[in-house]
Amino acid sequence: MCIQRPGSGKVAVRRYTNEQIQRYFTKERYPLASISTICILGALALVFAIFSIWSITLICAGLCTTVSVVVYLRARSIPTYEQYDEWHKEIGQRLALQGQNKLNRELKQRIPLPESICSFVLPASRMSAHYSVNNVYMREKHGVYRFSFNTFTYFYFTEHYLAIRTYRVNVFDQPTVVAEEEKAYFYNHIVDFTSHTENDYVYRTTRFCLLAVNGNVNIGAYIDAKPIGDNRWQAPNIEMNVDEVVAELRRRVRTKWRLGR
Repeated sequence: MCIQRPGSGKVAVRRYTNEQIQRYFTKERYPLASISTICILGALALVFAIFSIWSITLICAGLCTTVSVVVYLRARSIPTYEQYDEWHKEIGQRLALQGQNKLNRELKQRIPLPESICSFVLPASRMSAHYSVNNVYMREKHGVYRFSFNTFTYFYFTEHYLAIRTYRVNVFDQPTVVAEEEKAYFYNHIVDFTSHTENDYVYRTTRFCLLAVNGNVNIGAYIDAKPIGDNRWQAPNIEMNVDEVVAELRRRVRTKWRLGR
């Protein structure tokens, strides 16, 4: 789930190492090499026990037990789908509050919680080449995609203008968060919120777009991606529903128009 409505208050983000997140994406919960080692040691312990060679039996059994415990603890340390989603949500909430608190201090006014969109960067895409990062995606059992490289965009409605903050998060290089863009638009300069579609290397991609009086402004990364050409049977077909966020942004901007902001 990538569309987020931040909560309020302080947000404590749980800790996962880069290695744990990498294992989550590679699904290496129980490595084949470790399972093979456990089976071999167990078989050796059984064989030596049959021949009553107890010293070697105990050694093999001890090693088998040790490796089994290590593999179990390793598997337990890797987040589940639900834990990863909750961790991802906590990152988004922390960034939302960080931007809100900054604007509160700068403007000396109480800024309401923002609307937000989390977009993604796909491997082998033009945006992936731009960032020069090693990013991957995975599809879990319910058909939901997770991405290792995301952008979080927040729309803060101040008294006189819309402040937009975009951060990029590479979960393989966390807890590093890069503040990528900070933009501001007077409400009477905003025409609409829409989307922009173009052909990428292997995808037809769609980005969220703000239509201003001086032209379109692409915001964040991709919200949709459909494979094209020879890749249509290999690459993922990803579609996010941002209609609710778009409707809320339009409603709040229209309210500002009526107030003459």
